This record gives sequence, C-alpha cells and structure tokens, in this order.
Amino acid sequence: MGIRRFFNYILTSILGFLGFSCTIINEGGEEYGCPYADYELMGTVQDEEGKPIADVDVTELDTIFGLPDEILATTNKHGQYNKRGEWRYHFASKYHFQFNSKDTQYAPLDTIIPTNRFHFSGGDGDWYDGRMTIKVDVVLKKKE
Repeated sequence: MGIRRFFNYILTSILGFLGFSCTIINEGGEEYGCPYADYELMGTVQDEEGKPIADVDVTELDTIFGLPDEILATTNKHGQYNKRGEWRYHFASKYHFQFNSKDTQYAPLDTIIPTNRFHFSGGDGDWYDGRMTIKVDVVLKKKE
C-alpha cells in the first residue's frame, strides 16, 4: 500500500467516524442529504435614468472567492430577466450575483442577497423546502 493510498484510507476512516461523507453528483442526479427547492430568479435592470438595459448577464458568483460560477439569465430588450430551476443549497448565509452589461459603458454591479430574504412555500417537511421567488431589481451606473 502506497503512502498516498494509506493516507486516504486513514483520512476517510476518520471523516467517516466523525459523520462526514462525500458524494459524486452526476448532471441531473441528486445529492443525498441536501435540501432543495424550486426557484424563480427574476427582476429588471435599468440605467440611472430608469431606461431598461438589454443584454445584461446575471451571473452567480462563488460565495467564497467571488469568482463567476454560472450565467443564470440575460436581460431582454425590456431589461427583464427570468430563470427557473431546481436549487440545491447547503444553508449558505448569502448568495452573490453580478450584473454585467455587454454594453461596455456600464460598470458591473455585484449584489449580495442574504438567504433570510428567501421565503419558501409548499415544502413537504423533508428535503423539499418548496418554492421560492428571488426578485432582484438593479440600477447600473455608467463608467466614469
């Protein structure tokens, strides 16, 4: 048994004893022990004069490092965006979004939303917390 394999065996044994486990999640698969909800992320993006801004990417940022994770939606010609899906979460205390216009005259805007703003309805009392709507309206400022 190599040193690396021995170390992995010891580490796995210790973590298993403490109640930790790990899983591999395939696309569309489920992670055991992870609460989830159906969500709708929606809102509008406007400039400082109240005019809608089209082609703004709404990106979820990694809550630890603030790096782009996934583009969730892009605004239409009315400045509106909408994304529906199933959300698996790990009791994070906040979610970090960035609004970045493809029109380079606007500065990107980072928005942090505390999860205590999320209201679930229709949960089953088990892992399914129900449905929630996250509404975020933002104003992008022109670069100076």
